[in-house]
Formats: sequence, C-alpha cells, structure tokens
Amino acid sequence: MSEEITRRGRPPRSIEESGAEQSSGQEVGTPKLQRKRRSAVTGGGLKLHAAERPGFKRRFVNDDKNRIAELQELGYTFAEAPTEATHGPGSRINRLAGTTDDGAPLKTYLMETPIELYEQGRQELDEELKIQDQNISRGLDPSGELEKHARGSNEAQPFYATAGQSAIKIER
Repeated sequence: MSEEITRRGRPPRSIEESGAEQSSGQEVGTPKLQRKRRSAVTGGGLKLHAAERPGFKRRFVNDDKNRIAELQELGYTFAEAPTEATHGPGSRINRLAGTTDDGAPLKTYLMETPIELYEQGRQELDEELKIQDQNISRGLDPSGELEKHARGSNEAQPFYATAGQSAIKIER
C-alpha cells in the first residue's frame, strides 16, 4: 500500500538540465543581472543648496502665510541669479518644498541680507534672550503677565516655585 505524493509548484531541476550551466552558476547566454542604480534615500541630495555670496547671509524661506513679508521688513531681499535653477518664471531662486494645507505647491525662496544687518539682528535677539534667562533664574515670569493678572499688580512677581531661593541645582 504505497501512496504517491503529488508535489505542487515548479518541478525540481533534473540533473540533465543543470549540466547546461556554466561553473559560475549562470546559464549560458543569459546576461548577468545588476541592481538598478538609485539615488540615496538618506537625504544626501542637498536640495536646498545655493552658492554663497560674499558679504551676505542667505537662507531659504517658505512662502507660507506672511513669512516673506516679515523677513523683508527685517532687511531681507530675494536672491536672484539667472544661472541658478528655478521652479517657475523669473530669476528668483526657489525650490518646491512640499504642499500647503489646501494642497497647493509650497515654494521656498532664497533670500539674503547684508551680513552687518544680520549680525545686528542677532545681537538684539541675544539681548532679549539674556533678559528672559535672567528673569527665569530669579524665578520671575518672563512676561510678567501671569502674576499681574493673578494679583492685580503692575510689577512682575515671583512665579516659579523656586523664586527667592538659590539657583536650581541638579544632583546626580
């Protein structure tokens, strides 16, 4: 009583068929397969690269809401170069950066400002941040608004739990 087992799928290679192969394991007359060359997926493409311009600080700015107008008020202008790649008419250097909330294409434009104005703006920002850091280290609400409303006074009051104590200590 012997039962015959039926196999599914591709039949196994017979010894006669394997004799037609070369010693390297590749059939005669078949070209060697090579993996298709692709770009790196890790983001090494430098999509937002633009040449430096001496004496200017450059940055890409998204055309989102009022961002370009804000930077124009700070002294930024559009960088223009007829030799650079653009995505649209005109000589303003721009790139496609994604989509807006409504699905329209979002462009980012290269803008620049003289290095002197950039440094001046950085100094102003650093001074504001220094004042905020001092208020936090003293335990004051940086804006002073929370305690003004809570106590009805015009002076910033201690807000943090460590107010009036020594500096915050971290023990390890």
